[in-house]
This record gives sequence, C-alpha cells and structure tokens, in this order.
Amino acid sequence: MELFPLNKRFFVILIMRTIILSLIILYSSLCAQNEQLKLGADISFLEQLDDLNAKFFDNGEEKPLLDILKNHGFTYIRLRIWHTPPAGYNDLESTLYLARRIKDAGMKLYLDFHYSDSWADPGQQTIPAAWGNLEFETLVDSFYNYTRDVIHALKSQNTPPDIIQLGNEISCGFLWDVANICDENNTHAQWLKFTGLLNAGINAIHDVLGDSTSAQIMIHTDKGGDSDACRWFFSKLETYGVQFDLIGLSYYPWWHGDLDNLKENLDYLSWRFNQKIFLAEIAYPWTLANQDFTNNFVWNNDQLIPEYPATVTGQTDYFNNLFELLASYGGKVAGASYWEPGFRGIPGMNSPWENQTLFDFYGNLLPSISAFENISTSLPETITETRKFRIIGNFPNPMNSDTFITLYSPIHDSAIINIFNAIGERTKSYQSLPIESGINHIKLELPSMSSGIYFCQVITAQYSQFVKLLVVK
Repeated sequence: MELFPLNKRFFVILIMRTIILSLIILYSSLCAQNEQLKLGADISFLEQLDDLNAKFFDNGEEKPLLDILKNHGFTYIRLRIWHTPPAGYNDLESTLYLARRIKDAGMKLYLDFHYSDSWADPGQQTIPAAWGNLEFETLVDSFYNYTRDVIHALKSQNTPPDIIQLGNEISCGFLWDVANICDENNTHAQWLKFTGLLNAGINAIHDVLGDSTSAQIMIHTDKGGDSDACRWFFSKLETYGVQFDLIGLSYYPWWHGDLDNLKENLDYLSWRFNQKIFLAEIAYPWTLANQDFTNNFVWNNDQLIPEYPATVTGQTDYFNNLFELLASYGGKVAGASYWEPGFRGIPGMNSPWENQTLFDFYGNLLPSISAFENISTSLPETITETRKFRIIGNFPNPMNSDTFITLYSPIHDSAIINIFNAIGERTKSYQSLPIESGINHIKLELPSMSSGIYFCQVITAQYSQFVKLLVVK
C-alpha cells in the first residue's frame, strides 16, 4: 500500500485549497445574488390579435402590447414556430415579421421550435406532415436543414435569436413515434434517435451562428414541479452527451404542484447540473370568471394554491413570492417567461386563457404588473460553460465492487485515475486510460476494497478532479 509523500503537508494544502475554493464560491454566490431575474413573455398570438384589432391600455392610454411589456421590465419575447401551420400564423414568414418588431423595440428574441405543424406539448408531439414518411437518416438531415434555414433567415435580416428552444415540452421526446422516449419507448435505441435529432439541431445552430455565439440553447420540459422526472430526463441527456445552456421548465401550479414542489425541483437541478434554469412558461389567474364562449383551463378554486386566490391581489402575491423564490438561487435560475400575457378573448378569437393574462377582459393592464417591474435585465452575452472537462458522477454509488465513472471531456485525451482512502492512502491506480471527446463511461473494478469512503482522482494534462466513492459490502 503506497502512501502519499509528505502526507501531512498534502492534506494541509488540500484543506487550504478547500477553504479558498469555499470563499470563492461564497463570493461568487453573493455577487450572483445581485443579478436580477430575466423576464420574458410569449406573445405568439400578437399578429392574430393585431389583425383582429385588439386594443391594450396602460393606465388608460392605448399602446402597442410590445411597448407595454418593455416599459414594465420585460426584455425577452418568445415566439413559437410551427413547421407548416394550416392557418399561416406561427410560420417562418410570421416569425421573421415579428422578430423585426421585437428587435426594433430593443428587445431580445426567444425562439421556440415546436417541430410540428401545430401545438406540441406533453400530450402531442405530432411529426410534421412533410417528414412523416422519411427514413431516419433522411429525417435527421431534414431536421438539421430546417433548423439551420430558420436560424439563417433570422440572422440574414439582423434579428438572430438570443435564446433557442429545441422542442416544446419534450419530456417524452418529439416527432412521435420516431423519437418518443417514454414508457415502452424508453430504450437505448429511442434515446439515440432523440438525442441524435437534438444534436443535429444544436449543430445547425452553431453552423449558422458560430461556436462563439451568445445565443443560449434551451432544452424544455413541462415538469417544473417534478424532481424525479427532471432527474431522469436531464441525466439521460447528460449521459448521451447533449450539450446545451439552459434547462427550461414549464410551471403551472394546477398541473405541476405548489411552490414547495417547484422548490424541491430547483434545489435538485441547481445542485446537480451546470446549466442555468429558466422557467419557460409561467402564469396565474386573476379571476375565475369567463367572458367568452370557451371554457378556461383554470375555472375552480380546487386548482389554485389556497393562499393565492384568483384575484388581482392573489395574482400579485403569487408572483411576488415566485420571483423571491427564483432569486434565492443566486443566479442559477436565470429568469422566467410569462405564457401569453395578452391572450384575451376578443371578437373573432375566443381564449381559454383570458383569466390568466396580465390584462383584464377589456385590455387594461392589471395592477399585478407591479410584481414584474423590478426584476429584469439581459442574459449574459456568453454561453454557460457546459463544455469544460468535468466528472459527472459514478454509478452505482454506493457501490459493492465495481462502478462506472462518467465524465465529459472536450477533447481526446488520456487520464490517470487514482483511488485514495479516507486518510489519503492511494489504494489503486490506473495509468494512461484513453479519454474520448464527449461523454465517457470508465469501469473501475475494485473487488478488494472494504466498506468506507474513498476518493477517486481523475488527472489529465489540463485537469485534476475528485469524486467521492462510497463502498458498502
């Protein structure tokens, strides 16, 4: 059994480095606490609302919806894009038109690819008709080309997106049934298809905008209050080597649980993953009344969090407390986007969302806007550093004899792996292990180790990192 040379000095240095690192983390956290949340709004119905002459008022004065939102702290505007929608709205032409208006207003563009001809959500991820009969290899090419062409068209008119969401609420994959990943489709083959398509979209973005782009790539699920579902989904993406910048979550209390459920999930995601978190969709009702002839999604008190009634005051209190929770994560939660604050019922268009807007039935801005006014800045101009070398973890842990170390490397490399016991003795060493670019799973066979805590050190030419191992016999 080999001891570290100068064992005591090694551990003094290790303790000092730990203290210094802790101080750096604390300082960074305090600095991040000063970051304001980033505020967005999905107003993809805007062109239809304009065509139907919808009016919006701020303190009695009629103003364009974009101007009202900007004046009250919103900086990002989210637009959904459908592949070939039958009605003509939410297509590429419409997206280009609205993108120009967004950028002219001095706001940032948040693009939401649905990869469908209509609504894509947890209950439906219908493959575009144009792709329905394609072989998988051809489908990947079509997916790449479509994503590339949309981004290129936006870039060509000087309105490149600042956030790009690849798929809408894709907790069970998309382009069903080709890339469905749930239930009987939760197989290695299906995950390869799903992540292969995602990576094709990511490659298309980088091929158009360049690797140094400030655009944030988001992967979006509907599981805002479900930490188990998010653990499964985002860990799988990590295992299959999907590189992105933002974890996107939909969070509606009547579908996803109360604020405690959201907090449990944010606690886990902010601890476990390097990506920042963005609530891609939020809303809360200001009334349970119904003005038009369409039933509302939220219509009774049983759907509400009891302490937040469906009143303007209840809506205000809810968002004040939601934003306070999000801000408590010290910058790990980047912001939130309100889903369709202007989607109210008007002649020619009924709305099941009319009681969850930020405007009353007549288009007057609600006093609850006060909760949104002081939380907005712009996202950082550099992408989250998710592409650096890192040890992701090991499985199983606790272990009995064998375990797999999962790590990510940005380059082809070789590594030395050392195993130390709790008092710093090196008990095993692996030399010159090949490391591939991307996700690596390295099997460690340690049958002779007794129960206890151990430390695994991975050393490459540029990095040295530790992960804790727990052996239970």
